[in-house]
Amino acid sequence: MSIAVSVVVRPSLCLRLLQAGFAACALGVAWLLPPILGISCVAASAVALHSALRRAKTHRLDISGIGQIRLAVYLHAGPCADGSPPAAVELLAGSTCWTWLLLLRLRHGDGAVTVLAVLPDSVATGRFRPLALACRACAAKKL
Repeated sequence: MSIAVSVVVRPSLCLRLLQAGFAACALGVAWLLPPILGISCVAASAVALHSALRRAKTHRLDISGIGQIRLAVYLHAGPCADGSPPAAVELLAGSTCWTWLLLLRLRHGDGAVTVLAVLPDSVATGRFRPLALACRACAAKKL
């Protein structure tokens, strides 16, 4: 059985709405607390709102039949604006593969680590489960 899969991972609308909801709740609670704690709630609200509203990048994740993972980042004009091919990455320990959420810790060749959050609404319909199974198979090969 081949584990080969290729998916485009878009920013999750559900995750952005949850972040915006957290920001609204933290801002609402800030008015009920003493000033010192209220300032920290306002700061947490600002950080959550910034992460919900910032422009997120789209990624393409390719997993070959032998378990090699490649990651391409779609910039404004298209994939890999500098013309380079997708970079080979390694799935690190600590990656989470749940039935409804994938938190993939990927290490690039230069040592940089990318954390990619994949929810079912991040990928095309019917592509989340094959991706989750391929990630589990890659993780199992490392053990």
